[in-house]
Amino acid sequence: MAINKGDCLPERSYEITQDRIVSYAEATGDFNPIHVDPEFAAKTAFKGTIAHGLLAVGFLSQMMMHWKPHDWTRSGKLTVDFLKPLRPGDEVVVNGEVKAIKGDRVFCDVTCQKKDGTKLVQGTAEITL
Repeated sequence: MAINKGDCLPERSYEITQDRIVSYAEATGDFNPIHVDPEFAAKTAFKGTIAHGLLAVGFLSQMMMHWKPHDWTRSGKLTVDFLKPLRPGDEVVVNGEVKAIKGDRVFCDVTCQKKDGTKLVQGTAEITL
């Protein structure tokens, strides 16, 4: 199947819950209290727990894996900027669009955002076909 500039990547949705954040902490061993201790986190500038930034990166990687599993596994590269934290109660959507094709390299703009459009993480995903 041909890939063209402007093609949309398969959108995926996720609900951020405290249980999901704790599960991620257990999987990674990152028990920073800003993520797992609501009482501690309430006293910080964030005013509550926030998800690990790499949880959002994982969502973006899952989207790429769903779109082009072989190419992503073999050659995927993801560069992101963290704009705002993901919080329990957020419903987020990851999506993307093919922005450029240079030879056998495909460059996609990717985003993790709230359903209201507030961007939380954005970046570029690259694969080699």
